[in-house]
Amino acid sequence: MSDQASFPGKRYAVNQVFGLGEHYDGAPVFYDLHERDPERRWKYFFASHRKQFLAVSHNAIHWKVEAIPLDEVTLDSPITCFYNDVKGTYVLSRRVHNGDRRIALFETMDFRTFTQPEIVIHPEPHDPPLVQFYGMPVYKYEHLFMGLLWMFHTNPGEIEYHKDFGPIDCSLAYSMDGRHFFRALHEPFIPRNERGEHGGGSIYTSTMLQAPDGHLRFYSGGSKAEHFQDQNLDDAALLLHELRKDGFFYLESHAMIGRVMTRCVDFSGNGLNLNVRAPYGRIRVQLSEAQGKPHDGFAFDDCVPFCGDATAYSPVWKSGRLPSELHGIRTDIEVEVTSGELYAIRGDF
Repeated sequence: MSDQASFPGKRYAVNQVFGLGEHYDGAPVFYDLHERDPERRWKYFFASHRKQFLAVSHNAIHWKVEAIPLDEVTLDSPITCFYNDVKGTYVLSRRVHNGDRRIALFETMDFRTFTQPEIVIHPEPHDPPLVQFYGMPVYKYEHLFMGLLWMFHTNPGEIEYHKDFGPIDCSLAYSMDGRHFFRALHEPFIPRNERGEHGGGSIYTSTMLQAPDGHLRFYSGGSKAEHFQDQNLDDAALLLHELRKDGFFYLESHAMIGRVMTRCVDFSGNGLNLNVRAPYGRIRVQLSEAQGKPHDGFAFDDCVPFCGDATAYSPVWKSGRLPSELHGIRTDIEVEVTSGELYAIRGDF
């Protein structure tokens, strides 16, 4: 079944696949690296008339549609999918229905049988009043699952079963196993733009990609109206947001100098890289024993100061000693940041 035959109302505009005759309420397209059938590599989940569907394709242009057997549960859009390599399952991330919106996960191996929905994240006391969670696309970032949490700031004067009015922005959640999610922020990770601009009413952050240089790119659908209440297609725009590698969070020095100490590590090699930014300051690193005393030749004063911006700065000590010499010894990594920011610490430990 081709796109021309499947979707009546198609305008045949460039890149348009779905028609306008029906209400196809969907989500980001999922490219399945674990699918053995090349005809089903591309997957697109959508809801229409309170039923759920899966469209599959070999080229993301021509699609075949099949129903998803979730008769007991109505999924509201967007229905997003990710592969959980920890458990070896596919996971649908979705709110169960559009009443009191919260995020639930469904697991499947074949897109025919599904686990019961499990709510994994819901509003907390630190969140703004009457906020609801509209959706959460999930993407893998190294060993973490990053959730792009859509925050729907609802109208307290609207007392219907489900709320339709209010702006939407993007917060952040993360998970180690793809099942238990934690809130990283209670304020926007990607805030709305100025009023009157695309993204000034709502920002639906749907895709996260990592460029070859390590930079992160986030793509959002942006509308001038809140909750896309103006269904005019002229109110839709694709927005791009960029972030440095590991740029989700950073530790910033306070009153010029700040220090941080890790838990004890055991070095298995010489690798020790820091993602740091100190264009007008400096970074120094110290390796200490478990009681906090610097190892010989690894003190702050032995470290050659670094000034600049680097995602993989490797500290060097004047003594010429290497971290691998501390193998088998419990060691703390201490970082001194002067007028700068620390994003990540990586290494062979």
